[in-house]
Amino acid sequence: MINLCFSDSEKGALKDAQQYNNGSRAFGYIGACPSKEFLKNHFEGKALGGSSKDVIGVLFQLDIGEIAKKATDETRKTLLYRILKSPFENDEREQNELEKYWNSCIEDLNRLVECAKNGEHIRIWYSDAPYSVCGLHFVMSQIQEFDCKITGIKLPSFMENEDGSVTQYSSWSEVMPGKFYEFLPIEREIPKTLCKVMTQKWRELQSENSYLRAVVNGKLTSVSDDFYDYFIRKSIPDDEFMMARLIGEVLGKYQLAIGDWWLAERIQTMIANDEIKVVKKGDFVYSNTLKK
Repeated sequence: MINLCFSDSEKGALKDAQQYNNGSRAFGYIGACPSKEFLKNHFEGKALGGSSKDVIGVLFQLDIGEIAKKATDETRKTLLYRILKSPFENDEREQNELEKYWNSCIEDLNRLVECAKNGEHIRIWYSDAPYSVCGLHFVMSQIQEFDCKITGIKLPSFMENEDGSVTQYSSWSEVMPGKFYEFLPIEREIPKTLCKVMTQKWRELQSENSYLRAVVNGKLTSVSDDFYDYFIRKSIPDDEFMMARLIGEVLGKYQLAIGDWWLAERIQTMIANDEIKVVKKGDFVYSNTLKK
């Protein structure tokens, strides 16, 4: 069985979940040592089963950027480089790491298609996060023609805990590796008819080829570049602020499940349009001090 996800953090968590062992957890902390009860609740869990080799990530971040061309096109590669590029490094070593990352993305996609051709069971871990829904539709366009079993586990927006408290989720990256097994009961087969519907929807989005896609009223939709600007403007304080603080406020308050890079791009656009001004430049763009 192949376990498929749509982000780096999800891929890492799923790999860890396969043979999860809470007795081997290593962690660091600042300040007082967490209580035994906290550690138990935080790390207690069970193994999902299977092998970490059977975890595949479709990591092209397809909610951002044009999609008319193939996901493996150079334009997508260039965009991923922009998103992943460190603000501190600009050397050959980083370039090599980015090249390895891109090659691994292509290898994972090729392996997924090959497994589908061979009739292997594909289990997809997805959520309402835009990158995840885009990834799901894209994957269907790649494998729906093959005679393979496709099941999905959609992340619920919240889960009730044993103590009666509620945990809210916006993406699988928020789920601890030892907790993935708890979601197995909601696994459902994705029928071929639905696979075809999602494939058709992805083709429509490709023909529209907007630069941004979002989930609106539960539906994947092409949206304008300024779609998230409202949330940024609502979060701008009256006094001076650091760009990183504003981005963190938007992501934390509204749970948009989008990358910080896109918000930074939109803030830069607001600066270019004199809606926000740079008061003091930091060591890198996120540390710039701004004021509206």
